[in-house]
Amino acid sequence: MKKLVSESDRKFDALVTLTGVPYGKRDQEFLSILGPSLKFFTAMGAGYDSVDLGYLNSIGAWYCNTPTAPSDGTSTSAVTLILASIHDLTHLDNNVRAGLWTKGLKPSPVLAGFTLGILGMGRIGKLTRDKLSGFQFNIIYHNRTRLLPEEEKGAKYVSFEDLLAKSQLICVHASLSTDTHHLLGKKEFEKMTPGVKIVNVSRGPIVDEEALVDAMEADIVSYAGLDVFEHEPKVHPYLLKSKKTTLTPHWGWTVGLEGELEREALYNLRDWIQTGKPSNGVNTPKA
Repeated sequence: MKKLVSESDRKFDALVTLTGVPYGKRDQEFLSILGPSLKFFTAMGAGYDSVDLGYLNSIGAWYCNTPTAPSDGTSTSAVTLILASIHDLTHLDNNVRAGLWTKGLKPSPVLAGFTLGILGMGRIGKLTRDKLSGFQFNIIYHNRTRLLPEEEKGAKYVSFEDLLAKSQLICVHASLSTDTHHLLGKKEFEKMTPGVKIVNVSRGPIVDEEALVDAMEADIVSYAGLDVFEHEPKVHPYLLKSKKTTLTPHWGWTVGLEGELEREALYNLRDWIQTGKPSNGVNTPKA
């Protein structure tokens, strides 16, 4: 990488990346350009899997995300894909366009009592649950830690194994980390109830895409609603041609979101300047 500033000028205390900054890895090579004086970095978005938190920890620098701004749009995407998956939407749409009408269609499941598993019940998972509240789903969830009873709002905490075995649809809301990479892979799909549906609006690599395709070909997974992909923007050819998928391009963007993201990022900077400890810090920098 071309060095944009001389070593003697590397005295940056804070980095704020806003709209228009190209997406890519914020790794040690990128961050070290700013020098060891860097103590604060905030960027737009809830995810931070592209950021080298280990390096920031080592130089005593905070990383802050903007978890609130994108939550509504992402949860709406989840609800859209959940309903599309249950209703076999792409198949219905293709039938109409091909002049087949109802040929080859099967009745959709009744929503009341349908068991929906949420994998990761953080801010966005909770919003997804709340937006689905009128459909009378049987909602179960697995999280790193169980929510307080008053936070569950009728959702039932289960083990990871039970989530796999009991869900008729699994919606992925977990964050991507080394622990959750390929969290849903070959052995996990084999533990699921045949006919399960998979929705992912979090990060593509949480689901092993090859294993997902194998499970769909084996009729273990009956439908996939995907907003994220393991190697995006590249999408597995099977997923592109299948009538058992609804696919969207990592798109939870809503009107006014750009300004909300920028505002939340700048609030992070303000809080750090005023208190030295930002509210949206996701790492533990050394003192």
